[in-house]
Amino acid sequence: MKNENYSLTRSSFDSINSFTVKYNEIVKEIVIDCALSPIEKMGFFNAGKEFPMRAVWDTGCAGCQITRDFANNIGLKSHRKAKHYYKGSYSEKNCYMAYIHLPNGIGVPVELAEVKWSSTPIIIGMDIICKGNFFIENTTLNTLVRFDMSQNERINVSKPGMDFKIEVPDLITEEPKENSILLEYGKIVQSLHFQCKISTPQPNIKPLTVLAAWDTGAERSMISKSLAAKLNVRRIGKMSMMSVNSPQIVDTCFVNVHLFDGSDIPVFAGIQDEDERQDLLIGMDIISMGNFSIESIGFETSLLFKLPN
Repeated sequence: MKNENYSLTRSSFDSINSFTVKYNEIVKEIVIDCALSPIEKMGFFNAGKEFPMRAVWDTGCAGCQITRDFANNIGLKSHRKAKHYYKGSYSEKNCYMAYIHLPNGIGVPVELAEVKWSSTPIIIGMDIICKGNFFIENTTLNTLVRFDMSQNERINVSKPGMDFKIEVPDLITEEPKENSILLEYGKIVQSLHFQCKISTPQPNIKPLTVLAAWDTGAERSMISKSLAAKLNVRRIGKMSMMSVNSPQIVDTCFVNVHLFDGSDIPVFAGIQDEDERQDLLIGMDIISMGNFSIESIGFETSLLFKLPN
Protein backbone atom coordinates (compact mmCIF):
# COMPACT_ATOMS: atom_id res chain seq x y z
CA MET A 1 0.00 0.00 0.00
CA LYS A 2 1.46 3.35 -1.03
CA ASN A 3 0.17 6.70 0.10
CA GLU A 4 0.35 9.20 -2.75
CA ASN A 5 -0.31 12.12 -0.41
CA TYR A 6 3.17 12.12 1.11
CA SER A 7 6.79 11.09 0.58
CA LEU A 8 8.63 9.00 3.18
CA THR A 9 12.33 8.92 4.09
CA ARG A 10 14.14 6.90 6.78
CA SER A 11 17.37 7.53 8.67
CA SER A 12 19.40 6.03 11.51
CA PHE A 13 21.93 7.75 13.78
CA ASP A 14 23.50 6.68 17.08
CA SER A 15 20.91 3.92 17.75
CA ILE A 16 18.02 6.28 16.86
CA ASN A 17 15.75 5.17 14.02
CA SER A 18 13.73 7.94 12.39
CA PHE A 19 11.22 8.41 9.65
CA THR A 20 10.13 11.66 8.03
CA VAL A 21 6.88 12.16 6.17
CA LYS A 22 6.41 15.18 3.91
CA TYR A 23 2.81 15.82 2.88
CA ASN A 24 1.85 17.59 -0.32
CA GLU A 25 -0.29 20.10 1.62
CA ILE A 26 -1.09 21.39 5.09
CA VAL A 27 -2.94 18.48 6.71
CA LYS A 28 -5.45 18.36 9.55
CA GLU A 29 -4.89 14.64 10.20
CA ILE A 30 -1.58 12.78 10.57
CA VAL A 31 -2.20 9.51 8.69
CA ILE A 32 0.80 7.29 7.96
CA ASP A 33 1.10 3.80 6.44
CA CYS A 34 2.17 1.14 8.97
CA ALA A 35 1.61 -2.62 9.39
CA LEU A 36 0.22 -4.90 12.08
CA SER A 37 1.09 -8.46 13.10
CA PRO A 38 -0.89 -10.50 15.64
CA ILE A 39 1.15 -11.59 18.65
CA GLU A 40 1.47 -15.35 18.68
CA LYS A 41 2.33 -17.66 21.57
CA MET A 42 5.20 -16.66 23.87
CA GLY A 43 5.01 -13.07 22.70
CA PHE A 44 6.38 -13.65 19.19
CA PHE A 45 4.69 -12.55 16.00
CA ASN A 46 4.37 -14.45 12.75
CA ALA A 47 6.19 -12.49 10.04
CA GLY A 48 3.92 -14.08 7.46
CA LYS A 49 0.91 -12.44 9.07
CA GLU A 50 1.68 -8.79 8.46
CA PHE A 51 -1.27 -6.62 7.52
CA PRO A 52 -0.61 -3.20 5.96
CA MET A 53 -2.90 -0.47 7.20
CA ARG A 54 -3.13 3.25 7.69
CA ALA A 55 -2.97 4.75 11.16
CA VAL A 56 -3.82 8.19 12.51
CA TRP A 57 -1.41 9.56 15.15
CA ASP A 58 -3.47 10.86 18.06
CA THR A 59 -1.88 12.63 21.04
CA GLY A 60 -5.32 12.83 22.64
CA CYS A 61 -5.51 9.04 22.87
CA ALA A 62 -3.65 7.41 25.78
CA GLY A 63 -3.40 3.98 24.16
CA CYS A 64 -3.55 2.47 20.68
CA GLN A 65 -6.97 1.46 19.36
CA ILE A 66 -8.31 -0.74 16.57
CA THR A 67 -11.65 -0.74 14.80
CA ARG A 68 -13.93 -3.70 15.32
CA ASP A 69 -14.25 -4.35 11.56
CA PHE A 70 -10.49 -4.40 10.98
CA ALA A 71 -9.90 -6.74 13.92
CA ASN A 72 -12.58 -9.11 12.61
CA ASN A 73 -11.35 -8.92 9.00
CA ILE A 74 -7.80 -10.00 9.88
CA GLY A 75 -8.95 -12.62 12.40
CA LEU A 76 -7.52 -10.92 15.47
CA LYS A 77 -8.70 -12.56 18.69
CA SER A 78 -9.53 -10.62 21.82
CA HIS A 79 -7.56 -11.79 24.87
CA ARG A 80 -9.50 -9.83 27.51
CA LYS A 81 -12.03 -7.11 28.16
CA ALA A 82 -11.15 -3.85 29.88
CA LYS A 83 -13.01 -0.79 31.08
CA HIS A 84 -12.66 2.07 28.62
CA TYR A 85 -13.61 5.69 29.36
CA TYR A 86 -15.70 7.59 26.83
CA LYS A 87 -18.02 10.56 27.27
CA GLY A 88 -18.27 10.52 31.02
CA SER A 89 -18.65 6.80 31.64
CA TYR A 90 -16.84 3.48 31.44
CA SER A 91 -17.79 0.55 29.23
CA GLU A 92 -16.15 -2.80 28.57
CA LYS A 93 -14.13 -3.08 25.38
CA ASN A 94 -12.38 -6.01 23.71
CA CYS A 95 -8.59 -5.79 23.83
CA TYR A 96 -6.11 -7.28 21.34
CA MET A 97 -2.37 -7.94 21.42
CA ALA A 98 -0.34 -7.10 18.32
CA TYR A 99 2.88 -5.65 16.97
CA ILE A 100 2.62 -2.35 15.10
CA HIS A 101 5.45 -1.99 12.58
CA LEU A 102 6.37 1.68 12.25
CA PRO A 103 7.95 3.18 9.11
CA ASN A 104 11.28 3.52 10.98
CA GLY A 105 11.59 -0.28 11.01
CA ILE A 106 10.79 -0.83 14.70
CA GLY A 107 8.05 -3.26 15.72
CA VAL A 108 6.17 -2.17 18.83
CA PRO A 109 4.16 -4.60 21.00
CA VAL A 110 0.91 -2.97 22.13
CA GLU A 111 -2.50 -3.76 23.52
CA LEU A 112 -5.24 -2.21 21.40
CA ALA A 113 -8.70 -1.33 22.68
CA GLU A 114 -11.58 -1.88 20.29
CA VAL A 115 -13.57 1.05 18.88
CA LYS A 116 -16.66 0.84 16.69
CA TRP A 117 -15.44 3.33 14.09
CA SER A 118 -12.44 5.46 13.11
CA SER A 119 -11.20 7.23 10.00
CA THR A 120 -8.35 4.66 9.91
CA PRO A 121 -8.21 1.00 11.06
CA ILE A 122 -5.65 1.85 13.74
CA ILE A 123 -5.21 4.80 16.08
CA ILE A 124 -1.65 5.26 17.35
CA GLY A 125 -1.81 6.74 20.82
CA MET A 126 0.55 8.14 23.41
CA ASP A 127 1.70 4.66 24.51
CA ILE A 128 3.83 4.72 21.32
CA ILE A 129 4.27 8.47 20.79
CA CYS A 130 5.66 9.04 24.30
CA LYS A 131 8.44 6.51 23.64
CA GLY A 132 10.07 8.75 21.05
CA ASN A 133 10.30 12.30 19.75
CA PHE A 134 7.40 13.48 17.59
CA PHE A 135 7.67 16.63 15.47
CA ILE A 136 5.08 18.40 13.31
CA GLU A 137 6.36 21.31 11.22
CA ASN A 138 4.02 23.39 9.08
CA THR A 139 5.14 25.69 6.29
CA THR A 140 3.01 27.76 3.95
CA LEU A 141 2.80 24.81 1.53
CA ASN A 142 3.01 21.52 3.42
CA THR A 143 3.24 19.59 6.67
CA LEU A 144 6.37 17.67 7.66
CA VAL A 145 6.22 14.98 10.38
CA ARG A 146 9.21 13.22 11.96
CA PHE A 147 9.32 10.49 14.59
CA ASP A 148 12.56 9.40 16.30
CA MET A 149 12.80 6.26 18.39
CA SER A 150 15.67 4.38 19.99
CA GLN A 151 16.46 0.97 18.51
CA ASN A 152 16.90 -0.27 22.09
CA GLU A 153 13.58 1.06 23.35
CA ARG A 154 11.53 -1.57 25.10
CA ILE A 155 7.89 -0.66 25.30
CA ASN A 156 5.92 -1.98 28.24
CA VAL A 157 2.51 -3.01 27.02
CA SER A 158 0.06 -0.65 28.72
CA LYS A 159 -3.49 -1.47 29.63
CA PRO A 160 -5.86 0.88 27.80
CA GLY A 161 -8.70 2.88 29.24
CA MET A 162 -8.40 2.26 32.97
CA ASP A 163 -4.83 3.54 33.32
CA PHE A 164 -5.47 6.96 31.81
CA LYS A 165 -5.00 9.96 34.07
CA ILE A 166 -4.73 13.68 33.54
CA GLU A 167 -1.13 14.91 33.59
CA VAL A 168 -0.30 18.60 33.99
CA PRO A 169 3.14 20.18 33.44
CA ASP A 170 5.53 20.90 36.29
CA LEU A 171 6.90 23.92 34.44
CA ILE A 172 5.41 26.23 31.80
CA THR A 173 7.69 28.67 29.98
CA GLU A 174 6.05 31.30 27.81
CA GLU A 175 8.08 33.29 25.29
CA PRO A 176 5.66 35.86 23.83
CA LYS A 177 8.42 37.47 21.74
CA GLU A 178 9.10 34.05 20.20
CA ASN A 179 5.40 33.18 19.98
CA SER A 180 6.07 29.94 21.83
CA ILE A 181 5.10 27.94 24.88
CA LEU A 182 7.13 25.10 26.44
CA LEU A 183 5.49 22.54 28.75
CA GLU A 184 7.75 20.29 30.85
CA TYR A 185 6.07 17.39 32.61
CA GLY A 186 8.99 16.08 34.69
CA LYS A 187 8.27 12.44 33.74
CA ILE A 188 7.07 10.39 30.79
CA VAL A 189 3.35 11.03 30.41
CA GLN A 190 0.51 9.68 28.28
CA SER A 191 -1.69 12.78 28.31
CA LEU A 192 -0.81 16.35 27.37
CA HIS A 193 -2.93 18.61 29.56
CA PHE A 194 -2.32 22.15 30.73
CA GLN A 195 -4.27 25.23 31.76
CA CYS A 196 -4.88 28.06 29.34
CA LYS A 197 -7.44 30.82 28.86
CA ILE A 198 -10.40 31.01 26.52
CA SER A 199 -12.84 33.79 25.71
CA THR A 200 -15.52 34.73 23.19
CA PRO A 201 -15.47 37.54 20.62
CA GLN A 202 -18.30 39.32 22.46
CA PRO A 203 -17.18 42.49 24.26
CA ASN A 204 -16.77 42.71 28.05
CA ILE A 205 -16.37 38.93 28.47
CA LYS A 206 -13.48 38.00 30.77
CA PRO A 207 -11.33 35.04 29.66
CA LEU A 208 -11.82 31.84 31.67
CA THR A 209 -8.97 29.56 32.74
CA VAL A 210 -9.71 26.00 31.58
CA LEU A 211 -8.09 22.59 31.42
CA ALA A 212 -6.99 21.90 27.84
CA ALA A 213 -5.50 18.89 26.05
CA TRP A 214 -3.42 18.79 22.85
CA ASP A 215 -5.10 16.41 20.41
CA THR A 216 -3.58 15.71 16.98
CA GLY A 217 -6.45 13.29 16.39
CA ALA A 218 -9.00 16.11 16.39
CA GLU A 219 -9.39 17.90 13.07
CA ARG A 220 -10.95 20.88 14.88
CA SER A 221 -10.76 22.23 18.39
CA MET A 222 -13.68 21.37 20.66
CA ILE A 223 -15.13 22.84 23.85
CA SER A 224 -17.31 21.13 26.43
CA LYS A 225 -21.00 21.92 26.61
CA SER A 226 -20.57 23.16 30.21
CA LEU A 227 -17.86 25.60 29.08
CA ALA A 228 -20.12 26.75 26.23
CA ALA A 229 -22.76 27.56 28.85
CA LYS A 230 -20.30 29.44 31.08
CA LEU A 231 -19.09 31.52 28.13
CA ASN A 232 -22.64 31.98 26.87
CA VAL A 233 -21.40 31.31 23.33
CA ARG A 234 -23.46 32.06 20.28
CA ARG A 235 -24.16 28.85 18.40
CA ILE A 236 -23.65 29.70 14.76
CA GLY A 237 -24.24 26.44 12.93
CA LYS A 238 -23.45 22.75 12.79
CA MET A 239 -20.68 20.63 11.35
CA SER A 240 -19.74 16.97 11.00
CA MET A 241 -17.07 15.70 13.38
CA MET A 242 -15.28 12.36 13.55
CA SER A 243 -15.84 10.22 16.64
CA VAL A 244 -14.55 6.84 17.82
CA ASN A 245 -18.08 5.47 17.49
CA SER A 246 -19.43 7.22 14.38
CA PRO A 247 -19.43 10.57 12.62
CA GLN A 248 -21.55 13.05 14.54
CA ILE A 249 -23.12 16.45 13.93
CA VAL A 250 -22.21 19.07 16.55
CA ASP A 251 -23.05 22.71 17.18
CA THR A 252 -20.34 25.29 16.47
CA CYS A 253 -19.23 28.63 17.87
CA PHE A 254 -16.41 31.17 17.67
CA VAL A 255 -13.96 31.40 20.59
CA ASN A 256 -10.55 32.90 21.23
CA VAL A 257 -7.90 30.54 22.62
CA HIS A 258 -5.12 32.22 24.63
CA LEU A 259 -2.21 29.77 24.74
CA PHE A 260 0.08 32.43 26.20
CA ASP A 261 0.04 36.21 26.67
CA GLY A 262 -0.57 37.92 23.36
CA SER A 263 -1.71 34.78 21.52
CA ASP A 264 -5.41 35.34 20.94
CA ILE A 265 -6.17 32.66 18.36
CA PRO A 266 -9.69 32.87 16.86
CA VAL A 267 -11.13 29.38 16.48
CA PHE A 268 -14.26 28.01 14.83
CA ALA A 269 -14.85 25.30 17.44
CA GLY A 270 -17.24 22.42 17.87
CA ILE A 271 -19.26 21.92 21.05
CA GLN A 272 -19.10 18.43 22.53
CA ASP A 273 -22.50 16.84 23.03
CA GLU A 274 -21.30 15.45 26.37
CA ASP A 275 -18.68 16.79 28.77
CA GLU A 276 -15.27 15.12 28.72
CA ARG A 277 -12.33 15.17 31.12
CA GLN A 278 -11.18 18.55 29.81
CA ASP A 279 -13.04 21.69 28.73
CA LEU A 280 -10.94 22.34 25.62
CA LEU A 281 -9.41 20.08 22.99
CA ILE A 282 -6.71 21.87 21.00
CA GLY A 283 -7.00 20.29 17.57
CA MET A 284 -5.14 20.35 14.29
CA ASP A 285 -6.80 23.62 13.27
CA ILE A 286 -4.50 25.32 15.82
CA ILE A 287 -1.56 22.88 15.71
CA SER A 288 -1.26 23.25 11.92
CA MET A 289 -0.71 27.01 12.35
CA GLY A 290 2.81 26.46 13.70
CA ASN A 291 5.43 23.93 14.77
CA PHE A 292 4.61 21.30 17.38
CA SER A 293 7.04 18.89 19.03
CA ILE A 294 6.85 16.26 21.77
CA GLU A 295 10.19 14.99 23.10
CA SER A 296 10.18 11.92 25.33
CA ILE A 297 13.50 10.20 24.63
CA GLY A 298 15.07 10.26 28.08
CA PHE A 299 13.29 10.58 31.40
CA GLU A 300 10.61 13.20 30.86
CA THR A 301 8.16 14.53 28.32
CA SER A 302 8.26 18.09 27.03
CA LEU A 303 5.99 19.83 24.53
CA LEU A 304 6.92 22.90 22.51
CA PHE A 305 4.48 24.84 20.34
CA LYS A 306 5.66 27.81 18.30
CA LEU A 307 3.64 30.11 16.09
CA PRO A 308 5.23 32.05 13.20
CA ASN A 309 6.55 35.49 14.17
